[in-house]
Amino acid sequence: MLDSTTVVDARLGQSLAPPVRIRRQARVRFWFDVNWLHESGIRQLGGMVGVMVPGDCEASVLLEAEGPPSDHGQPPVQPPCVSLRCQASLAEAPASVDELTAAIVGVHELDWLEDLRALAGSHPAKVRKVIPECVPDAVRAFFAWWTSLDRQTALAWWRQAEVGEADGAHAAVLRQLRARASTCAGAEAIRHALRGEEGFLALSEWSREKLAQFAGGAAWPQLHDALPAARALGERIYQHVPLALERVLERETARRASQGRLDESSLAELLAAPQLLTVQLPFLRRREWARRREALAAATVTVAPDGAIVVSRPGDAEPAGRNLHQALVILASARAARDSGIEATGRICFWDERTVSAGWFESVAAPTMADCGLPTDELCRWVAACAAPAGDEIATSLTLSIPASAAASWGRSPSEKDPAFLPTYTTVSTAVQKALRTWLPYLYFAQPDRYRTPAGALPMLVYAASQPFSGKSRGELTYDVLNPQSMALFFRTAARHLAAHLERVSRALRTSGAEELAASYRPQRAAQLIESQAARPRAVMRLLAAEAWIIDHLVNFGCKLGRERDGKLDPVLVAEKLVIELHARLRKLHGGQDFFELVPLILMEATCALSRALGEAVAPEVVVRLRLGESAITAVAHPSAAATA
Repeated sequence: MLDSTTVVDARLGQSLAPPVRIRRQARVRFWFDVNWLHESGIRQLGGMVGVMVPGDCEASVLLEAEGPPSDHGQPPVQPPCVSLRCQASLAEAPASVDELTAAIVGVHELDWLEDLRALAGSHPAKVRKVIPECVPDAVRAFFAWWTSLDRQTALAWWRQAEVGEADGAHAAVLRQLRARASTCAGAEAIRHALRGEEGFLALSEWSREKLAQFAGGAAWPQLHDALPAARALGERIYQHVPLALERVLERETARRASQGRLDESSLAELLAAPQLLTVQLPFLRRREWARRREALAAATVTVAPDGAIVVSRPGDAEPAGRNLHQALVILASARAARDSGIEATGRICFWDERTVSAGWFESVAAPTMADCGLPTDELCRWVAACAAPAGDEIATSLTLSIPASAAASWGRSPSEKDPAFLPTYTTVSTAVQKALRTWLPYLYFAQPDRYRTPAGALPMLVYAASQPFSGKSRGELTYDVLNPQSMALFFRTAARHLAAHLERVSRALRTSGAEELAASYRPQRAAQLIESQAARPRAVMRLLAAEAWIIDHLVNFGCKLGRERDGKLDPVLVAEKLVIELHARLRKLHGGQDFFELVPLILMEATCALSRALGEAVAPEVVVRLRLGESAITAVAHPSAAATA
């Protein structure tokens, strides 16, 4: 249980209005947003992005929230902190996981409908063989309307047709298609196939072909092993629904509080709406796709801090696997938007979870969170009030995410000869430089003992204090470590802000009892430390060279994807190559430390900057959760607030 009184007293003080306290209990419905990317051929990206599957049961949810009163929908000047507690459990065991299993193996009803749509476009005469009762012209008109709908609206129409409630110009065709799909695809196909070889042979030709593709063979014996493995995975996914719902609802509640909407009616509206749970299946290369049933049988299921349900092969939970999938999500989202006009659902996410001391939180985490637009003054007051005797530690969870649809900007990125090249990639370069100055120190000083090694700590502090370089020409987007004038500019910008960085560090070290070490970082030494690093700039130059290399490769990535519209580019190879090269460049980058976890963040920041440069307002949503003992606090920096900061 949360000690919410402690949270509120520590945070709000006597001069502010009493906090609002809300307790809601409800039954919540949910949908799955299933994504599975894989190599469908040699260097060809295939799979599905944003396949919507309704959950076939409800979850019982208890949501408690406590924070500043709602201001009639007006967002506060600064995102408020709220204490949250959400508990969810499946109200009943799912009657069947067959519909989710159908999506996993590719025989969902909407898969059937998509294949029929493609057939209507390429071979309209064959449509009559599939559904003799439908007029081809009516079917073509239906699909023209269908593709204009967003996924959730389309799914609602599909469910209405199931119970005969669909009405409108295309209702007759919709009901006929729905009736046909229910006999040859979806949950019914899974139930028939699970009955044995006789049930499999009784399926439609389309379902048999799809199931055979999934199993890696056209005969029943291959499917006999593969289908139960897929269904077992569906059951394991359902086991993680309560935790996923808790995290999604907590994030959404904090987001509404940041918009000034923390009240009874807002939470009632939230719990009344079906919740969308992202399911991310493992990326499989072409040679691994043939063994997909083994991959699913051995896969692990976890829930990310943002509520996404992540299915991973052994080893894919490591940064390498996560990074590759994020790069491919960016690529697939861009291609889906370009090729079909359909925006991808789900989110591209970076998260960091660690347990830290109060001193580390103040000196390292708080400045990082301030750069993200979070209310660090309130968070620090909460930490100070809740921190018990020395030795108590704070569990922190920090999540940044953007809609996957934002990645469509890469398909519109300018090439080298485009007049928009310099302003666009200057924006990207500046954003990535700023992100590196924020997150490299955050990760490096996660081990406070790093301060005891000045040879590693001082170059990182000087780098963090410097300002991003503003691009001047196509070939000059970052500091040039071989140019004395460029390096002099770098140290001048660092000198303006280093004292403030040193003040935080020395204060945190004094708080932890390291008085002698704190003296080495007192603000009065800022000028002396700048001179020492300028005299021996090797470590600083290594950081700047890595920064320039990263930005150069991101620019090349954008130029290549911008040219991909000509169809001559191998997109999977480009994405994989970028991630592999970023990994190699971030290995042992500074002080012998790897910074692999930064790859998704770099891609996210570059995507946001590129989107903004192309006229779209995109910024990460940032969620932080702090827990100390039984007390907890949550804050959200919403994109709309971040964009105006």
